[in-house]
Amino acid sequence: MFPEDIAFSSNPEEISKFLEENQIENINSFFHICISELGTDFLYVNTDDNEYFIPLIYNVESSYGYKNRQILTRNELVEKVEEPIKRLEENKNLDIGSSPDTTNPNKINKYAIVLILSLSIFLIILLSNRKFKKV
Repeated sequence: MFPEDIAFSSNPEEISKFLEENQIENINSFFHICISELGTDFLYVNTDDNEYFIPLIYNVESSYGYKNRQILTRNELVEKVEEPIKRLEENKNLDIGSSPDTTNPNKINKYAIVLILSLSIFLIILLSNRKFKKV
């Protein structure tokens, strides 16, 4: 992550202020989720009314349509990544099921990306449905 995002994500007072400024209240659970393959960490917030994901992008500006520190609901996040996953599945020019090509770092194994995105979303949804004790 960028230094300012590291400082932000490790400072509970700053996170609380950010959430309060964005009218996110009655928090039941909070997670910091790292998905290094996407070049993004997510702050996950479960409230009485909704679930929110706040991306902290550290690789490049995401090609999935979300922006750094943009507040997304679970449905909005799924909508953002759904179309790129479909494009990856349809793109016949990407390497499929091959070993990483160390001579060309720009080649992408589309199944690896689809698998990572799918597992990440599944994990987020699974964790979001668990009941946690309020602190």
